[in-house]
Amino acid sequence: MTTDTKALQHILNNSIAYQKPEEFRYSLGDLLGHGLLFAEGHEHKRQRRIMNPAFGTMHIKEMTNVFVDKSNELRDALNLLCTPVAFPSAGPADEWVPVEVLAYLSCTTLDIIGTAGFNYSFGALKTLVSKTAKKSASRGTTTQVKQEFINHGEEDLDSDDTDEEHHDPLSSALARTIDSTNGGFTLLQLLKMYIPPFRLINFDSRSRLTRKSRVIINQIGKSIIKDRKNAIAEENESGLDKRGGAKDLLTLLIKANLAENGEGKIGDRKLSDDELMNQIPTFFLAGHETTSTSTAWTLFSLACNHAIQDKLRAELLEVSTDHPTMEQLNSLSYLDMVVRESLRYHSVVTDTVRVVTEEDVIPFEKPFEDKNGNLRSELRCVNSPIYSVSPEN
Repeated sequence: MTTDTKALQHILNNSIAYQKPEEFRYSLGDLLGHGLLFAEGHEHKRQRRIMNPAFGTMHIKEMTNVFVDKSNELRDALNLLCTPVAFPSAGPADEWVPVEVLAYLSCTTLDIIGTAGFNYSFGALKTLVSKTAKKSASRGTTTQVKQEFINHGEEDLDSDDTDEEHHDPLSSALARTIDSTNGGFTLLQLLKMYIPPFRLINFDSRSRLTRKSRVIINQIGKSIIKDRKNAIAEENESGLDKRGGAKDLLTLLIKANLAENGEGKIGDRKLSDDELMNQIPTFFLAGHETTSTSTAWTLFSLACNHAIQDKLRAELLEVSTDHPTMEQLNSLSYLDMVVRESLRYHSVVTDTVRVVTEEDVIPFEKPFEDKNGNLRSELRCVNSPIYSVSPEN
């Protein structure tokens, strides 16, 4: 087990010599499919090489409007929630109004990853606002605020479309898959992880739930990929592709694939449709709960440190527009420091494990004392598990 930053960098940047244990990969594959998080070794390097251009600075910059627009929608929803008449029991306007902020952040990041990841509209935030409107109506909220909720959520209070069963089928399937791991692993799950013959047992409730969710994810995923390909073909025929067109990550990957086909290149220069589809749950996991949870912890830290909160607010208020550019956001130095410190202190992933697949030497930034009392600045490893832990955890 190590927390040495130099050793961690060496281990995590060498996916050939240091790979996730087989039981860990089985769990990831069962949960998310065989996407980038599942791949190891040369296959991992191949997928990363193909996908890296889609995550370039220019492409991320082009998605700024997606992030800003959805953030403004979240701001408006939270402002509406904090309207005193929306919560008659909250007391006068100068008193606290309770808000389940994580739920709103989760819906916001889900909408963002849907649009930025694969140009798919979940409508999660509007659905949550509409559900809040129904609850507000049941409390006898004023007609004016009811109408504001309706306008913001674009739903009818008399409609049942915000019930759980009417949520977007893809987001529901993805959420059920992720939520199936809540509460830890059952004995059967652990047996499946460490004793492969137990994986033949697929009639337990979690296996049935995962299988059902995977069917929905695959069906919708194939439909999304087909629609993106058709849209790209139409863009190419009309010339729109030269002027713009969809810029989501999935579309960029499909365009890269089609370009490889056009040049007659095959093999390790492109992703198959199945590999493309397996990236959808990966995008979902990487850009949804991780981001919303990190933001929630950042807000909690700011609530506990009023001086930092005031200094950050002062910097943000200097921005004269509700739609800042990426350059304007990058110029906010104190915001950058707050985000970096929050990510350091509230790590999304506190630890991970790798297995050495070939003989290697791990360098250390700080010398350590071995069991014989000798100071060493490197460690020779041969086929053994290595637990890497965030230095702050």
